[in-house]
Amino acid sequence: MKKFYSLLIMAIVSLAAFAQNNPNRVIVHETSGNISGYLAERIDSISFAKLEGRVAADVVFNAFAAGTESDTLWVAITRTPQCVCYKLACLPANSLSYLPTEAALASRIDKVGENFYYKDYTDAQLTGIDLSDDADYVFATVGYDQYGIACSVSKAEFHTPRPAVTGNPAVACTVDDVTADSITFSFKPNADAAGYAFCIYPKGEAEQQLAQWGPMFGFNNIGEMVRVWGIPAEGDYVYTYTGMTPGTEYELYIQPWDVNGNNADYSVVPVTTSKLGGEGVAEVSIEIGSFGGEATSGYYQFVIYTPNDQASLHRDMLLEKDAIDSGKWTEEDVQNYLKEDNPYDPYWNQYGVDEAKWTAEPNKAYIAYAIAQNINGEWGPLAKKEFTTPDAPAGKAPAVKAVPSRIKHGTSRINTAMPFKATPKAPAKMQLLQLK
Repeated sequence: MKKFYSLLIMAIVSLAAFAQNNPNRVIVHETSGNISGYLAERIDSISFAKLEGRVAADVVFNAFAAGTESDTLWVAITRTPQCVCYKLACLPANSLSYLPTEAALASRIDKVGENFYYKDYTDAQLTGIDLSDDADYVFATVGYDQYGIACSVSKAEFHTPRPAVTGNPAVACTVDDVTADSITFSFKPNADAAGYAFCIYPKGEAEQQLAQWGPMFGFNNIGEMVRVWGIPAEGDYVYTYTGMTPGTEYELYIQPWDVNGNNADYSVVPVTTSKLGGEGVAEVSIEIGSFGGEATSGYYQFVIYTPNDQASLHRDMLLEKDAIDSGKWTEEDVQNYLKEDNPYDPYWNQYGVDEAKWTAEPNKAYIAYAIAQNINGEWGPLAKKEFTTPDAPAGKAPAVKAVPSRIKHGTSRINTAMPFKATPKAPAKMQLLQLK
């Protein structure tokens, strides 16, 4: 009771403050992220209520059957005493990663559920749904109380079966050649494999990719992802991956299918690229390249970083000289910064010669830095090269401000983003509900 009066006092105080500021909207922010708004002039009063007990429609999964025109679920649904009605939904299990709380899941079911149901069922038949084969799903409900508020969620997970596979489609794979930055594979499918697709990932990353992109693109398992994003092939085939990272463990996923297009079991081939460098001192030489650009799109400076034969990897940067002269940065700071791992920057670790294109301003002093690591993980000396960019070309407007970078007083590398061409798969959608 004390908590109720405290909430009531808070509401009165808040309304009094609102009245002094002459607001004309009342906004309600829910923990699910939803926002509800009302015209203040249309609100007669605000009251509080308390209901005892959980408001939910508890579900139990009974069975699933795939059909040619529609799939079917059989479930039991039992409302709690305070549950007046409920909505339901059938969602891919991996979509729950984007609905981590009960409030978020309740909000989703409230939005996608097409009808309210007021009965309990011991064996409800749900039809008009189209689910993927060999995939995890969640059948879920959200219960509504007498005020029409979406309350608790109940869910049951199930797995759809894989369709029958004709024969035993499989693909034999051999690793023909491995270098520091390339891997060559040979593929030989058996007679039962009508086709196959393959895709390579750093070790353990396929599962991460599925968790991240599966809900968006409709991938329910790794096999579906490999078939859509991988390289398709038929018959014997040889393929070489280039641009690989030296000294890195990879996993090649191979997904075969039968004459009917049904996926068989996929296989995984582990392989590790060779390391670069030696056990000696890893060093980097720095050469200042050309300066170019114009005021509208910005200016740039090429810097060429060349590691010696002992370097396994190196890291480089371009820093405004004023940052060092003013004491905002020391060379020890630079060295420590370059030694830190940065897995979120795809250009952080460099292998071989790096011809970097940096944003820069005309007639400004910079220092290019680089440091390399040998095959044993030992860092070599910090290399540096001071220089001043030339004046802007005659007749050009003053240079634009350099693009903000990952560190203050540093400059940004100019990169070209690769286009993303994958086509998303339409998510399963419930078309008709029939409960008996």
